[in-house]
Amino acid sequence: MKTLLAFLAGIAAAVSVRAAATTTITNSVGMEFVSIPAGSFTYGRFQPPSPLAPAAPGALGLLQQAAVATLNEKLAAAEQTAADARTALANGSLQGVPATELASRAAALGTAELALAQGRADGFAALQRTADRLDAAQTATLAQQTATAAGRGGRGGQMSVADARLADEIIRRDTRPGFTVQVPRAFYLGKFEVTQEQWRKVMGSNPSTFQGAAVPDADKHPVETVTWDDAQAFVRKLNELEKTDVYRLPTEFEWEYAGRAGAPDDPTWNEIRAMAVIQNARGGTTLAVGTKQPNPWGLYDMLGNVWEWTQDFYNEKLFNDPTPPRTGTTHVLKGGGFLADVKNAIYSTHGGGPGDKWSVGFRVLREAR
Repeated sequence: MKTLLAFLAGIAAAVSVRAAATTTITNSVGMEFVSIPAGSFTYGRFQPPSPLAPAAPGALGLLQQAAVATLNEKLAAAEQTAADARTALANGSLQGVPATELASRAAALGTAELALAQGRADGFAALQRTADRLDAAQTATLAQQTATAAGRGGRGGQMSVADARLADEIIRRDTRPGFTVQVPRAFYLGKFEVTQEQWRKVMGSNPSTFQGAAVPDADKHPVETVTWDDAQAFVRKLNELEKTDVYRLPTEFEWEYAGRAGAPDDPTWNEIRAMAVIQNARGGTTLAVGTKQPNPWGLYDMLGNVWEWTQDFYNEKLFNDPTPPRTGTTHVLKGGGFLADVKNAIYSTHGGGPGDKWSVGFRVLREAR
C-alpha cells in the first residue's frame, strides 16, 4: 500500500509540475515570457529497442525472424536437391539401367530427403530456443511463415541470427542511463523564438535571409542568420533598454527542461508533427512563430522553425557532460530547424554550431528574481 501511495504521489507531483508553467509576462518590446518552475529531469538517456524483442505484441523479434529465414534457406536448398533427384529418376528409363545406377540414384534421393528432414528439425529447434516466450498463437505464426515461405529460399533482406545478436550487443554497449539534472530556480523563457520585428526594435536592423516581398509576414518569422555573438549582442542591448540584467540565453539544461515540460521522454512523432515546423523544404522558408501547437507549458516552436542558440559551449560529444565545459570553439544548438526530419527534431538532440546560418535563431531567458 505504501508503495502504491508513493507511486500515486509521484504521478500527482509530475502532473502538478507539468501544469505549473502558465504565468506569462510581456516586456517593453512585446516579448512574451512563460514561467518555468524549478524541478529536475533525466538528461542524456539513450536506450533504443533491442532487435531481439518483438516490436509489438504478437509480432516477431528480429532473432525469431532470422531463425525463420535460416530455416527457409535450409529447407529450400534441401528440397531443391530432392526435387532434382526425383526428376532424374522420373526422366530416366528403368529398363536397361544397371542395378548399381538405380541404387546410386535412390541413395541420392534418400540423402536429399534426409537433409530436408534434418533441416526442418534444426530450424524448429532454433525456433524453440529463441521463441520460448511466445504463446501458442505466435508459435503457430512462426510455423505458418516457415511453411509458406520455405519454397522461396534465401534470406532476402532479413538479418541473420548472428547479426541480430551482434546488433543487440552493440545496443547494450551504447545504451546510456543519462543523469539527473536539477533546475533549482524558477525562470521565465520566451514564449516564442525572437522575431524579426523584435530584433529590429532592439537592434535597429534585420539580418534575416527570409524577408522582403517574398515573405510578406516576415516580421512574425523568427530572426535567423544570427551567430551566437549576435544573440549575445541582442541580450546586452535588451538589458540596456530595460535598465536591468535579467535577460540572457538559456543553458542547454534549462532549454531542454522547459521543452520537455515535465515529460520523461521525447514526444512521439505525431506530437512532434503537431508542434514543430519541420520538413518544409518545399516551402523553402521558416514560418511565423506560433503557427503550430505549443508544448504543455505553453512554449511555441521549441522544436523546428529555427535552431536555437544556448549559453553553453559545445563539448564535441553526443550529449553534454554533467558539468558543461567552460571553454570551446562553438556553442550548443537545440531544437532543429525548418528542414529537420521528425526523427531528429527532438529535445534531446545536442547540436553544435554554427549550422546553416539561415536556420539558426534563438529565444531569450528572463531570470525570476
